[in-house]
Parts: sequence; C-alpha cells; structure tokens
Amino acid sequence: MPKNLRPDVLNNLAILAGALTPQKSFLEPAKVEQLAAEGLSKKVICNLFSCAEHTITDNQELLAAFEKGRAQIGQRIRKALLDDALLNDSMPAKLYLDKIYGGDIEQKNLAVTVTQSPLEKVSDAALLEIDLNDETDDN
Repeated sequence: MPKNLRPDVLNNLAILAGALTPQKSFLEPAKVEQLAAEGLSKKVICNLFSCAEHTITDNQELLAAFEKGRAQIGQRIRKALLDDALLNDSMPAKLYLDKIYGGDIEQKNLAVTVTQSPLEKVSDAALLEIDLNDETDDN
C-alpha cells in the first residue's frame, strides 16, 4: 500500500478491506430528543458532540427525534402559560392566550407608492450640459 495517501483515504481503504469497521453514530436519537426537549437547538446539540449541524438534518431518525423533543418543550411551555393564566390568574398570560386562541392577530399593512422622479426624464447629457453651463461660483 502506498505510504503517501491521506489518512482519510487510508481509513476508507481499511474499511473497504474489512480491517476496520465504520464508527457507530455517536448521536443517539433518544439523546437528541432529550436535549431538544430541554430547549437546545440543533446547532448547540451538535456543538456539544463536536459534529456538524447536517449530522442531524441529514439523518431522518435524528431529525425526527429532534422535532419530537421540540414539540415536547412547546407543549410544556403552552401548559405553563395556561396554568399561569388560569390557576395563577395572570392577566398578561390571559391576554396573550386570548390573542393567540381568539385569532386576534393584528395585521400591519404598509402601502408604498412609487412614482417616477421628474429628473428621470432628463438625459445624462442634458444634466451635464446644465452643470457645465452653471455660472454660479461655488467658491
């Protein structure tokens, strides 16, 4: 075997030759789900395990575990908000929930009118001529 091959190429050749077995994934779906349920993002989870974010996004099992964990934290947040509104008689929580569940979402429309500037009708040559014929002294 040639000695000047890169280590990754040698590793791949060794795997193909059966001398090594590919490493098992170090990210387990249960761990990804647990961390996502604690509110961690994909980026933070991957930073903890020193891997690229696509490790989760490219693996359907890990991505499903992540989304399940995020759904769990969303459910806990909604339950806490409801408890605060109903059990603790929190007016801000009640108002927020009323807006969300009542469909009272404010629409902010911005109307923009675009008109053509009168200077757009003047050619560059005419503007240069006006500038060159300007008799006022800027000094």
